[in-house]
Amino acid sequence: MIIQLTPGEILEGSITGAMRQVKAIRKGFQAKNGQEPTTQWQNHIEGALAERAVSKHLSLYCNGIGIVGGPDVGADIEVRCAPYDHLRLILHKPPGVVGEKGDDPDAVFWFVTGLNGRYNLRGKIRARDGQKKEFWSNPANRDDGHAYFVPTHLLHPIDAQI
Repeated sequence: MIIQLTPGEILEGSITGAMRQVKAIRKGFQAKNGQEPTTQWQNHIEGALAERAVSKHLSLYCNGIGIVGGPDVGADIEVRCAPYDHLRLILHKPPGVVGEKGDDPDAVFWFVTGLNGRYNLRGKIRARDGQKKEFWSNPANRDDGHAYFVPTHLLHPIDAQI
């Protein structure tokens, strides 16, 4: 399902993403999973816009900068995004593994692809169903690049109950 954000929604989401990047700079956060440090601004902005797209589809209020460790949308929805349809959903190890915050195995993750206010809601999956050995990989071949990369065809439709 394609969601087109309005210019106002794009502006609000862009400000949210910029605020998140400034916070990340202050806290010394680094790019991970093979992402280039030069794309951190865009990643935060596009992530915030993808969350707005899911919020718009579900008719939920998008609460701005959000809470670190809290859900991205509503009471329990996590959103991950990528710019292109051929890319895969990235999930992290469960909490407590390798000292990281991790992805809660019971959380539902929506995968969104797109850029610049036009997004495709690709599907969703419960994290534990994607945190499987066969999806563990390092496509960027970097020291910090390992994660679960879940193929899009294995995601549930966005309107399915899971």
